[in-house]
Amino acid sequence: MDAGKAGDFIGAAFRDDAGGFFTPKTGEAKIGVFAKPAKLADDQVQVARFMNMLNRYFGKDVYKDSASHAMRYLTGFPRSLAAIVFVRTRPSVRKNFRRL
Repeated sequence: MDAGKAGDFIGAAFRDDAGGFFTPKTGEAKIGVFAKPAKLADDQVQVARFMNMLNRYFGKDVYKDSASHAMRYLTGFPRSLAAIVFVRTRPSVRKNFRRL
């Protein structure tokens, strides 16, 4: 049940109502660009996968909602970034992309 407690803590402490999950709860330096905590893409993927596993293991909708919340943030990334990730992860696309 420790994994469930960790998921509950992450959902309560790091969730951003605007989308996604914050990496740190509070920034080290609370001035300028550091005034707002960061939301890193890799961390969003990890939270989405972890919450999805918790949903499958425990069957609680709160974990499913948290996984969906992280994924919605990731789908809001600029299309150019999504295209770069797609090209880097698909060998057939990489091969055809080089010909262009």
